Amino acid sequence: MRFVLMLIPVALALPALAADLRDPTAPPHSTTVAGSTKATPKLTSILIASDRRVAVIDGVTLLEGSEREGIALLRVTATGAEVRKDGRIMQLALSETKMTKERR
Repeated sequence: MRFVLMLIPVALALPALAADLRDPTAPPHSTTVAGSTKATPKLTSILIASDRRVAVIDGVTLLEGSEREGIALLRVTATGAEVRKDGRIMQLALSETKMTKERR
C-alpha cells in the first residue's frame, strides 16, 4: 500500500514532463521577424498522378486548386508549385527533385 502511495506523485508529474518533449516528425517551426508575416512557404513534396496533383507545403497537404491555412495551391509542376499567400503569387521549387513512376 505504501508503495502505491509513493507512485501517485510520480504518475501525476508524468504529463508535465511529457509536455516538454517535441515530436521529431513534426515540421520545424519557422520564426518571424517583428511586423512581418511567416517566412516564404517551403515545398517539401509533390505528387502528380493521372487523376490529381498534390503538394506538401509547410507540412500541409494541398490538392491543386485548394486552399488551406492561408495558402492557395494554384498549380503543380514536376519541379515545383505556384501558390498564393497573403495576396502574393509565389513560385516554390523542390530543393531535391526525386521522380518515381506512378504504380498501377
